[in-house]
Amino acid sequence: MKVLVIGSGGREHALAWKLAQSPRVQNVIVAPGNAGSATEPNCENALANSVEQWLALAKNEKVGMTVVGPEAPLAAEPKTPPETHTPGPQRSGLLPPEGPRPPDAKPVSAGPRVEGPSTMPRPPLPTKPKA
Repeated sequence: MKVLVIGSGGREHALAWKLAQSPRVQNVIVAPGNAGSATEPNCENALANSVEQWLALAKNEKVGMTVVGPEAPLAAEPKTPPETHTPGPQRSGLLPPEGPRPPDAKPVSAGPRVEGPSTMPRPPLPTKPKA
């Protein structure tokens, strides 16, 4: 099976490297990829940076699975109810991507930053009094 990994960072490099080790994976295509992913056995980079280019690449290469690394493409997925999705290949033509689905796909930076400190217990550590 051929696998398409979308993204260009270290996370996508690691995903491609591990996927390429599977005996069921014939080839991993990383789009757009990076210098590191191009050096891995059974991995190749492809110059594809848009949904249209990913679709063409997946169709031409007969991709069996798509793995989306960055959160942004997953978070931007249309928010349609599950019953309107057709089974099998998505309307876009790619196989259903592996990764979190909205709303879980939101980038970490999109969440409120005040949440953590207000919910964490305060340790009983002596600190300098405020001036």
